[in-house]
Amino acid sequence: ETPRRKRVAGEVQKILVQAIRTVDLPNMTITTVQMSVCLRNAKVYVLPFLEGDKQILLKSLQEHTAFLRREVGSKLALRYVPELHFFIDDIFTQGARIENLLRSLPDASPPPSEGS
Repeated sequence: ETPRRKRVAGEVQKILVQAIRTVDLPNMTITTVQMSVCLRNAKVYVLPFLEGDKQILLKSLQEHTAFLRREVGSKLALRYVPELHFFIDDIFTQGARIENLLRSLPDASPPPSEGS
């Protein structure tokens, strides 16, 4: 990640957060935006507030992609308006999976030393 990509990703995220407030979308939060090297594509990771809203949220975002791109294009001075690709952020699912894996490991306490 270059400083410019980080800065552009942060700006895109801010613009999307503001734009989403004006549209009727399920409640969500944008957790991360990752820009491609050429700044023509943005991976937007979202997290729905309710567990069952994942597919509804993705469908709604895809329906509003043109509007959201126009908002980004009008507020961000880039040569190309990035294509927006939406993904569900599964950070909590991954965290729970890792936690379960760690719990399933045998106790890793060191063996008793001889002479104690």
